[in-house]
Amino acid sequence: MEKIFRVALGRDETKDQRLKIYRDLVFSRLEDALSVSFPIFKSFVGEDFGRLVSEFMKNGPRTPILLEASREFAEFFRKKEDPLKERIPFLDELVLFEWLEIEVFNAEEEETSEFSWERTYRLSESARLVSFSYPIHRVEGRGPEEITKAKGKYNLLIYRDPLDLEVKSVDLTEFVHSLLCDVDRGLTPKEALLRRKETADPEEVGPYLERFFRELCSKALLVSRSVHRSLP
Repeated sequence: MEKIFRVALGRDETKDQRLKIYRDLVFSRLEDALSVSFPIFKSFVGEDFGRLVSEFMKNGPRTPILLEASREFAEFFRKKEDPLKERIPFLDELVLFEWLEIEVFNAEEEETSEFSWERTYRLSESARLVSFSYPIHRVEGRGPEEITKAKGKYNLLIYRDPLDLEVKSVDLTEFVHSLLCDVDRGLTPKEALLRRKETADPEEVGPYLERFFRELCSKALLVSRSVHRSLP
């Protein structure tokens, strides 16, 4: 702290020394922010977290906004080759999952919609459909080996609950996940369901799906394409 005051007062420090102190301050601030953004990821990589942040800084974050820097860090790690990924193969998915939680939490609120089988919808900004190869949403309290052995396919809906504003995730069957993907792409729920009539009886699964869609609409997670985002 004494060094910082001396720099602020312009005493004794050379230009290189001042730059080093400034870089150290920026690194410390960025590391603290990324630790908050990716706490579970950090718990798995341990002491390597500081190294990763340092390498990220050398590549140069393109924004001074910490929220965007978190997104850039996730992208940076997913693109880079790192020996950590051989030992902990689910790290790419874990850093993405934690970023999506941030993105969903900070999304703008949108208006709720009434459900109709004939209407077109899209996922709101406060919801994401993803598929992972590891149980990323259930890693806490589990070791890397246990998680790695559980490799499979996990279809998730990540969303912000409008009641308590907490970010949550729910497991989806392959059928529901693919159907919801089609709806998000612009098919009506009816069209998406009829595309699957050879694998599921519309009359049998229709009532269950309608309850599911109505719940998504009531929480503004699925919104009519005719409804615009709410203004702040």
